[in-house]
Amino acid sequence: MQRRQPRVDIENAQLAPLQMLLHDHLRESRNAGAIPDQPRDRGERVGIDDADRARMATTGASISFCATSNLFLGSGLFDLDAAREAGVTVGIGSDVGGGTALSLLRTLNESYKVLQMRGQRLPALQGFYLITLGGARALALDAHIGNFEPGKEADFVVLDPESTPLRRRRNRVARDFEERLFMLMMLGDDRAVHATYVMGEPAYRATG
Repeated sequence: MQRRQPRVDIENAQLAPLQMLLHDHLRESRNAGAIPDQPRDRGERVGIDDADRARMATTGASISFCATSNLFLGSGLFDLDAAREAGVTVGIGSDVGGGTALSLLRTLNESYKVLQMRGQRLPALQGFYLITLGGARALALDAHIGNFEPGKEADFVVLDPESTPLRRRRNRVARDFEERLFMLMMLGDDRAVHATYVMGEPAYRATG
């Protein structure tokens, strides 16, 4: 099964209306640009205020929280609680254009620290939601990916909580599933990825 893309009849110039997802970094720092009146994924939203958040919620814009980029650029600490209270859809994203890692586990680690500095909490279950279904919702792809609901595309990774000696030791003293997730959130990286599946087919499997 493949995702169907909108078709445009160029020969007859019949251009059907398309719902397009745009991404920008307009306000990674304060006063860098205006919030537009159309849905889009807004990267690294740090320098925004209540009025901006209200407009984003009204227009259906979403936020990709990228802590590694924010910290590397020194652009500020993202206010997750304010975004949620305003009704803005939030996911966690990775970035190496202005950040330091593509690994969403490493990005979760930095996101936790950013929110701690703001006096906010990021429990493990919430963190993993933000990199799965939360991220899919931020990209308007939650009808296709993000969880294991019947009919969705089976794009997922299998994580090994004992892929290094340190993780193995910490995993074996974890009291419950959420504590194991928190361990992966704090200590995880690419080495924790045991397998990757795309459309239900194996695309990668760790060796050794």
